[in-house]
This record gives sequence, C-alpha cells and structure tokens, in this order.
Amino acid sequence: MGVLIPAVSFGVAFFATSAVKDSYEETVPTTIQENKIEENKLSSKTRYNILILGEDEAAGLTDVLMIVSCDTEKRVINTLQIPRDTYAEYTSASYRKMNGARDVLGGSESVASFLEETLKIPIDYHITVDLDAVSSVVDALGGVEVYVPMDMIYTDPYQDLSIEIKKGKQLLNGEKAKQFIRYRSGYTRGDLDRLDAQKVFLSALLKKICNQSNIFSVIEIIGVVLPLVESNISYNDCFKLIKEFGIPDMKNVSFITLPGCDIQGSSCAWYYIMNRKAAYKIISEKFNSNVSESEFDADRKFTSTIRSGFNDIYEANIGYEPKIYIADEINGE
Repeated sequence: MGVLIPAVSFGVAFFATSAVKDSYEETVPTTIQENKIEENKLSSKTRYNILILGEDEAAGLTDVLMIVSCDTEKRVINTLQIPRDTYAEYTSASYRKMNGARDVLGGSESVASFLEETLKIPIDYHITVDLDAVSSVVDALGGVEVYVPMDMIYTDPYQDLSIEIKKGKQLLNGEKAKQFIRYRSGYTRGDLDRLDAQKVFLSALLKKICNQSNIFSVIEIIGVVLPLVESNISYNDCFKLIKEFGIPDMKNVSFITLPGCDIQGSSCAWYYIMNRKAAYKIISEKFNSNVSESEFDADRKFTSTIRSGFNDIYEANIGYEPKIYIADEINGE
C-alpha cells in the first residue's frame, strides 16, 4: 500500500523555482549554469508532457502514474492521473495492471513509449523520485495545511506502517503528509478515493509553494528535491521551462482521473477499465489536440474482448465523462 508521490518533488522543483525566476542567473548553481553539453529539447514547442512515476515501497509496483502537461503559451497545467489498477495489454503474462508495466517493460522510458503509442500523448520527459522527498519538502516548507476528511487510522506491521491523523483542518508535517498520502483503507472507493486525496494534497502543496516568498527557503527546497529525482530532463531544460512558465495561477491548474470504472475480473482481482470515448475526448482537448479518434488506442490495448464486461465499459458511448478538478477550488471536504 505504500506509495510514492513523485509529483511532489517535481512540483516543488518546478513551481518553487518559478518564484525566483527573475533571479535565475543568481540563484541557479554554477554547475547547472555551465551544463550546456546536452542539447535542449525546448525549442518552439508550447506544450510539454511529463510522465511522473512512483513505486510502492513494499511490492515494488508503480502505484503512481501521472502525466503533467504544461502549456507555456496559455500558461495552463493539466494533470492526468492513471489509476494503478488500469488494465492494459503491455504483456502476454496474466498480470496486466499498469502498476506492473515499469518492471515488465524495463523502465520508465519504456512506459513512456507504451503510453505514447497507445494514448497518443507525446511524452517529453519522465520523472521518478523517492517517497522521502515528500517528508523533506513538506518540512522545508514548514508544513502543509490540509483538511482531512475523516479520522485516518491504520496499522500494517508488514510495512512498518502506522497512520494516525485526526479529521479536520491539519497542518501536516513531513511524516504526517506521508501518512495522508499513503492512506486508503477507509475509503469507500479504495484507490479512486486515494487519487482524489492526492488532488487535495498536491493542490494544498502547490498553493503553499506559490505563496513562498522567502528566496532562501525556495533555494533550500530545490536543493532537497533535485538529488532525489531520477529523470531524463536536463537541468538546462528544467530551468528554462520554469523561466518560460513563471508562477502558475491555481485557477489554471487542473487534475483529471483517466475516465473509466473498476470491475472485478474472473480471478476475483479488481481492474480499472478505461472508457475509450471519454478518454479520447479529454486527452485530445488537454494533452494532444492533433490526435484523431481512429489513432487513439488503435490496437485496443486498454481492453479485453475475452474478459467479461471489460469491453462493455471500454466501448460505452455515454456515462464516463470525467470531472475536471481545478486546484484553486479543491479542498478536503
């Protein structure tokens, strides 16, 4: 059940550096300024898509899959959350949940390639970080205020995990933030509700970062984050993208769960099945306006014609329109 939230670390690096973009040459370490060997991917593009992954601490599965799309022209950020139980035929083996794709396919680059080919979202960068980044970042910020929707009580000796957070508005320190992120046992919809809790936490975190006025605190946070990030993005590209974007308006930051619903398979395992029509609509609007419906998941990798009920959800024409959550409007209640 332990889960990473890599968006925390990249979000801090991205948004916190935005706060000091006017002092770019003065605040960026010399070693970063001099790193001009790698050719920048940033050119005339105005949209950059970033795959963010995080692994389960106990099982080694990828429990967090997010695609963050940054439109530097419209100054809009859209985040697509892909449920970890999403069914996908990336392998001939029996286990076909997306949280196993990184291990089976051989790394983050291969997961990015699979999603590019199927969902037709051009992925410029992929990022993976450690859960310890969450605690370090939150503590460096002096805590993050979140409305906790219920008493969160859970113990798992196998994972050496103990969660105890009271309902109500709480200023979470680093350790409590990790507990909030990892909790899911009391949710009615399990992992889907945990994705909504991630929306709550990330929105609160980004608001705190954007309100951070102490330049030295911001630089300290960046120093905490960057060593924990495993990515194919160069320092040059990272800081250039940040300079181009600036400080985001929370009204222009959104979170969307991949449209679909869960179903119990014949082996009693639960899967999340993408609805093709609704997924195409939101992805073509928010992540890649150049993709046609016939190109989108052309080989039907996100469904099964032999598993009962899967294709009914996948091919349905109505009933799966996603809700778009705006960061400025999200709260724990």
